[in-house]
Amino acid sequence: MAEFTVVRNALEKTGTPEQVRNLTEGVRAELNPEDRRSFDSLLVGTDDGGSKMTPPRKPIPPGSDTPGGGFKSPIDPKFRDEIHRRESQVGNYEEISPDGKALGRYQMREAALKDAGLMDKQGRWTGKHGVNSAEDFRANPQAQERAFADYLRAKRTHLEGVGAFKESGRTYTGLKGVPITITESGLLAAAHKEGQVGVKQYLDHMRERGWRSDFGGLKPGEATKFKAVETRLREFQNTPVRRTR
Repeated sequence: MAEFTVVRNALEKTGTPEQVRNLTEGVRAELNPEDRRSFDSLLVGTDDGGSKMTPPRKPIPPGSDTPGGGFKSPIDPKFRDEIHRRESQVGNYEEISPDGKALGRYQMREAALKDAGLMDKQGRWTGKHGVNSAEDFRANPQAQERAFADYLRAKRTHLEGVGAFKESGRTYTGLKGVPITITESGLLAAAHKEGQVGVKQYLDHMRERGWRSDFGGLKPGEATKFKAVETRLREFQNTPVRRTR
């Protein structure tokens, strides 16, 4: 704390308020929960020079995007509800998976949180949307909705990068004998389940097989992955992903 105070005091004189906040949140993100509570209690006091220290940015409360307004997700409620129904077990924003790695209403894992910008490449919380820990994320429904929208934007870019949207609009018959039309909604839902690489591998496999849905001869893990991708493509093909009103 003494070293942090020295650096922070120097930055307050030569840097910007944003740089001071970034320093504070960066140090805070490295601490374990117990040390973080002690750190927060010290932040609201004064340093040896008597200057008032600024507490870390608080999580955005549910129902608001900024202090004076609300957040309206660009993702259609039907799509969000369907992802939630398939991913979440208990039905609320505070959920955490049994392995402790999937968080919230949409069970976002580290890779998804990185795509959304809530974690950096090293897996450290960035403070985006006021989230500095898994506890912050689970306690903040509005931040989860914003993160999910950010994540889907990034996921769409990833899918475009692997050429998945070249097959958009194609209709073929799946394992259950049901016609499947490849849509943006289906691709995003499948990528949320198996990642853009899994989606690309499935599409490549189907292209090589002349769009005949047959997973015979594949390794068990690969067959399971392809079935999961196809299921999402089928179940979400008619679910709108973009909010229209």
